[in-house]
Amino acid sequence: MVSLLFKWSFFALLSLHPGLSDLQSEKSAAHPFYVSVTEFNLNASENNLEISCKLFADDFESNLRRQYKSKIDLTNPQDVKQVEKIVFDYLQKHLQLKINNNDAALQFVGFEKEAEAAWCYMQVPGVKALNKLEVKNTILYEAYDSQINIMHVMTAGQRKSAKLQQPEQTWTFQF
Repeated sequence: MVSLLFKWSFFALLSLHPGLSDLQSEKSAAHPFYVSVTEFNLNASENNLEISCKLFADDFESNLRRQYKSKIDLTNPQDVKQVEKIVFDYLQKHLQLKINNNDAALQFVGFEKEAEAAWCYMQVPGVKALNKLEVKNTILYEAYDSQINIMHVMTAGQRKSAKLQQPEQTWTFQF
């Protein structure tokens, strides 16, 4: 679901900022920028819009703790189902889609932690074609005034990208 190119480009972005590669814990996790990268990929053979969202794990965990007043550990969750519920609830509130002018309901696939990053996976089934994608993306806006949300959309061999920075919340991709 997650393309090798996407992973490479995200880590290339991280490597441009000295000191980010050696983040080890939330205590040492102060970094100079706040960014998420969300990729939308139309899987035409399965009529499915696949969504992967990558965030700094420490920022995401801290914000989830504040928002849900609950202990959140994405690396070793004590109650996986409860953490999945919280993660998905947060994402549903902060990532809303309209596909071809129709509201789209996200389905949660799962999440994983990889080094300093948290990957969250979702999908929208029943998408045969992607002519227009309207995205409202406010991920981590309530936590960081300088939050940047980068989005990539791939459909029928075309790739389009956009960057939202507070206070910008929405972007429309036309194909």
